[in-house]
Amino acid sequence: MKKFLFTLFAAVTLLCTQAMADEHWPKTYFIEVGWGLAYSTGDLNSTTLHTKDTLDKKLDIYMPDLGLLTAPDFTVGVNIWAFTLAVNFNYWKGNTELSKFENDDEVSTRMWRLGLEFTYNLLYPDNFQIGLGGGYSYTNVKTKDSALDAHGDSMSSEIMGSGLALVANVRYYFTKNLVLAPTIKIFGNWFKDVYTTRSEIQDVTPYMWQTFFFASISFQYQF
Repeated sequence: MKKFLFTLFAAVTLLCTQAMADEHWPKTYFIEVGWGLAYSTGDLNSTTLHTKDTLDKKLDIYMPDLGLLTAPDFTVGVNIWAFTLAVNFNYWKGNTELSKFENDDEVSTRMWRLGLEFTYNLLYPDNFQIGLGGGYSYTNVKTKDSALDAHGDSMSSEIMGSGLALVANVRYYFTKNLVLAPTIKIFGNWFKDVYTTRSEIQDVTPYMWQTFFFASISFQYQF
């Protein structure tokens, strides 16, 4: 999936660059680093998966209660006239409770998201711009000791899926190279695969839907 997203981003960027190569379509590249706050709600807060392992034995998989998260936000991209194409990466790791589990013990959870985003920047080329657009992403959430067999033995589980996003940001240019870029994103995620060492990859039926609200403060360096 990561290879596919990077290949798609490279192909779209190449096509846009070739089609807009004259002086009326100036382009710049950028690196962006920021920090954000995320809140999620949906099926992860209320669903336990009941499945079987490869030996046809019962396996219960509990979902992490993600709640409020803080996470770094990394982006690289290209601006072509008033348009922006970017690859975005989020990574978070911490301790969470398991939803619908009988005790409140916390377990280690790790989540990462890799996405491709497109925005149109209103008011270009002013020093203050408003970007509106969307994106597609792949998300992986791994939770320790979240899958239990009939004997109470536990193991890690991973849930995987895709999502579509609405993206809105503001760009304020301190200089032609340094840019303040606060951003708001709303992700609609569907998780359709689950993995444990005992069950291997299995389909989730029906899909689990989760909405993530994400706000970040970032700085860009454009060149």
